Amino acid sequence: ELPMAKAMEATVAKLLSMSIAPTRCAKRRSAGSQETKPELIALDESPRSSPPMPSAEAATLQPVESHRRDVELIEVRRIKMRPDGTHMDLGWKEVVRREAIDMLDGSWQWAKVEFPAGDRDGTPTEASVNAWMNGNFRLDGRPWFLVSITKGSWKKSAVAWAASGPRGLEEDQLRLEQAIGWGSSLCLQQPSTARPHPSFLLQARVKQLFSAARPVRLPSPGLAGVLQVVFVEDVVDEAGIIRTDGAAECDPEILAEAARQLLPPAPFPGRRRQLHHGAQIRCGGVKGTAVAVPRLRGTMTMEVPRSMRKWDLLGHELRIASFSVVRPTGLNSTMLLRLEAAGVPRSAFIEAQEAWLRRIGGPITRRRFLRLLQVDEEDIASAAAWGELSRNGASFLGSFAELLLAGFSPWQQPLLTRLVKQREAALKQASEKLHVDGAWSCRGRPEPTFGGVEAQLLGNQIFCLIPDEDGQWRALRGPVLIAQAVDLCPSALRWAEAIDNEELRYKCGPGELFFSVAGRALQEGGLGWDFDGDYYVVIENQSLIPPAWTQAELSQVAVSQATVLRTAASRAAVSQAAPTKTPGLNQTMGQFLREFPPANSMGLYQRLWLLAAGAGPQACASGQAPSIAAAYSMAVDVEKGGPRPALKGSFGADWDFMKNAADGCRPSPTAAGEVYRMAQTALRQLAELPIQPAEALRPDADLLSLWQAVQERLSESRTRSLTVLARKLRSELLRWVAEQLQQRADDNPDSSRASEMQELQEEWLREKRRYAEREADKLGATLTDLALASWHAKYVEHRGYAASADKKQSWPWTIFGAELCRAKADRAYAGCRQPQAERHRRLLLDVKRAAAAAA
Repeated sequence: ELPMAKAMEATVAKLLSMSIAPTRCAKRRSAGSQETKPELIALDESPRSSPPMPSAEAATLQPVESHRRDVELIEVRRIKMRPDGTHMDLGWKEVVRREAIDMLDGSWQWAKVEFPAGDRDGTPTEASVNAWMNGNFRLDGRPWFLVSITKGSWKKSAVAWAASGPRGLEEDQLRLEQAIGWGSSLCLQQPSTARPHPSFLLQARVKQLFSAARPVRLPSPGLAGVLQVVFVEDVVDEAGIIRTDGAAECDPEILAEAARQLLPPAPFPGRRRQLHHGAQIRCGGVKGTAVAVPRLRGTMTMEVPRSMRKWDLLGHELRIASFSVVRPTGLNSTMLLRLEAAGVPRSAFIEAQEAWLRRIGGPITRRRFLRLLQVDEEDIASAAAWGELSRNGASFLGSFAELLLAGFSPWQQPLLTRLVKQREAALKQASEKLHVDGAWSCRGRPEPTFGGVEAQLLGNQIFCLIPDEDGQWRALRGPVLIAQAVDLCPSALRWAEAIDNEELRYKCGPGELFFSVAGRALQEGGLGWDFDGDYYVVIENQSLIPPAWTQAELSQVAVSQATVLRTAASRAAVSQAAPTKTPGLNQTMGQFLREFPPANSMGLYQRLWLLAAGAGPQACASGQAPSIAAAYSMAVDVEKGGPRPALKGSFGADWDFMKNAADGCRPSPTAAGEVYRMAQTALRQLAELPIQPAEALRPDADLLSLWQAVQERLSESRTRSLTVLARKLRSELLRWVAEQLQQRADDNPDSSRASEMQELQEEWLREKRRYAEREADKLGATLTDLALASWHAKYVEHRGYAASADKKQSWPWTIFGAELCRAKADRAYAGCRQPQAERHRRLLLDVKRAAAAAA
């Protein structure tokens, strides 16, 4: 094997050293430019001509060199209201800074307020809301007022943001309202038939200023210059559909710099990929998505359609709410019911479920265990160092994958406990979602056509590059099915034709789903599909596309093209009613707390629909189901002031496939019911299988030998001090984990919470590792010595190796996983070919990528 490895290394070195001159390359801006306050400049309020588009070339995903910034945090109060209007002060916690917070100075204080649900519909108690009206709420002698609300549920009521300034209630309210444009550009509209609750829309607009979107600092060492924003007209067709709703185009270097600042080191080229060329953005009153387009390279320009300008407030910095992600996806019970009603045979679902149960069941092998840990082989081959898969402890499942790869036995703790839990979790998930090949989740985008670029897609044609093996991309071709998982009606499924050509590969980045802007719109029929960040399900698996409908739908591509309008029609499409007097911010938020929860009935409508649709294979396309689906679609817009649908339908016993269904539910005669019962049968069979953890009855011999060497090298007192330090770190970690779990249980769900918690977790772990390294160095020990002391205290002194379940799995692997895996691998693989095989795999991938770049 050594000659082959040397030959591969030589090939890689030669390819990487080649001077490949591309036809176009990014210009690196000078890092020595004069420091200026970052700001956005709107150049013009009218469309402008754009640079000519260069000749086409294949789209590629270039690696991004990270110079990541630490997460910018701020401490906020936690206040929990009681039903009688009194409150509990839960102290302070750190959160990611919000855009609204950055609009004011550091003398302001901020709080997150949890309201109690006074009724089953989630309405807060009257006393808890009244405590905040008319400046009644005070804490530490300061008056506080409400500024934004996160909608609640019947289980947990709303969570609000509150502010307290330094100059008194009235002046502080006025200052904050002026900063966000309240009462000037954010005005209350007259109630109308289409929007009977206009104050709800104001709350939705202000809420975007309190999302966890992070700023991109420009100019920066990697990119000089000021971002320029140009507002352009939307593309509106003859049917009045805004074909570019919520979608901006920008200089690729802007998003590449954002990725360098905000994303972790280079993502793995597996089947789930995070993209740096597409992102959901925020900037004051601007909300939507941005995609990198080659024609704007080097211009520092972002072209924003007017549909993204929710109100006239332009922030000082571009903010990234999330980068786009493409990944394989499962099909939930709602999708199964719709597909079956559309004509997909039940046998297709049963065969897919049988195949998935075989993949996660059976004897435990390394590949099967890694699949249970949600780790791809590509991820393994691309991880160059211990700690990359686990993101140095921030990825819980990645930590266990590294243990397995380092040579730890699946029958040792903590892998034994994790194996049992992951298998059980995978089967429970198989009850809720059908895992199929050829189903993808992609963020939707219109084809880039600003600046006079000619459209390539027509009607129901789409373009999409999805992850392929060896870190490459492949284009979808032929019939595909497009849907949104939140839709309920089978008529919301859309049949499309995926096409591929050089022009599309040049201007459309990989991993996103591009819709046409010319011809018949896929989203016609009142679907409400837009491109402000929504994800779409793309099914290429032909067994899940109703064959009788495919050709009829695809033939409609040839219908006459609708005229594309780039005139004042776009402004008319988003015009609003005449304004009326706008009440104060605090008063509006209180009104929202009282009135919105009864209007938010989406969960009830979904349950009603499932009860109607689960009655038979065609039930969701007949009877009450279509009218309930229409009411559900109407309920989606209530938060933005839309009309409240009248609740119709009857409740009965749940079907067996319904989430949280209790024992004694009715078996559904649908594919969703059959798939659910297959998974439940496999889960019962798993529970009956005995587990024989023979290797769990003794500690790991390699780590025990290494710890004995540490004891011989260090004095007895230093070894004892090292163990004391390990126990201190254990207490701090477990206490912090408990606090995070409690906060996750207490906090109301919100779209930014998961990403925010992950960022905070990474920051906390980095700080703890730095602290541990400093303290170990004072004792003349290394971080690996401290890691071994932590392992020995848990698994040898307290006999953790012999436990039937490892209850505190996060310790010590979350903090010291990389050190323990490296130590284990060096001993376990001494003279073994396993590391060479993994190294050869990475070399082969490098060769393929370099060859593709050279071509």
